[in-house]
Amino acid sequence: MLGKLKRDLKLVLRTPEMDFSDKPNLNYWSLRNADIDTLNSFQTYRVDFAFPKLSGKKTLDLGSGLGQIVHKLSSKGVDVTASDYSDETIGELKARGLEACKLDLINGDIGEAFSQFQAVTCFEVLEHLPFPERVIQAFYASDAETFIFSVPNTGYYPYRLRLLSGRFPCQWRAQPGEHLRYWTIRDMHRWLRSLGVQSYELVGYEGLPVFERISPNAFSMGMIVCIQK
Repeated sequence: MLGKLKRDLKLVLRTPEMDFSDKPNLNYWSLRNADIDTLNSFQTYRVDFAFPKLSGKKTLDLGSGLGQIVHKLSSKGVDVTASDYSDETIGELKARGLEACKLDLINGDIGEAFSQFQAVTCFEVLEHLPFPERVIQAFYASDAETFIFSVPNTGYYPYRLRLLSGRFPCQWRAQPGEHLRYWTIRDMHRWLRSLGVQSYELVGYEGLPVFERISPNAFSMGMIVCIQK
């Protein structure tokens, strides 16, 4: 609890330096955990949540970054392929021994790509897209059966405190243009229903213990969703 309170205080008070270099994708991932064998607590939760739902299913992971989650799922026996839009990142994924393909979530034919797999995962990616609705719609138009994704919860209490202090919630790593869309847990329920998604599982995670069970919208830092056809 004390460690998470310290983390949350930094979320309220600290604003990262802004990196406007010409290679923002790799620089973004370099600021995250780069060791393929080590997962942070957020990644560990995502793997633990997703693994039982992916077992035995050929899986496509969207926006895989440097491949920690793909590597972990693969080591647990999931047949999973990584993907990204950047040639440099694809090269890094393959250099790490991962199956990887190039996929443009904004302009590419993602429905056709999804149909080659039984499951699709998308961890901390939708918030980076101008039209994340397109990914949900492509899933429903494809032959894939399971879609699991996670996004930050902008309703988390440190972000609310930043607004009260006159500053916008700070969720970015390298520069503020990373996130284009924002959801609270309540917003997510409404967004999914507006897209015609009636049956799904939504869980808030990595917030304050005990409190996040009472009010996940205010005390869960992230949310993860599983849609099954």
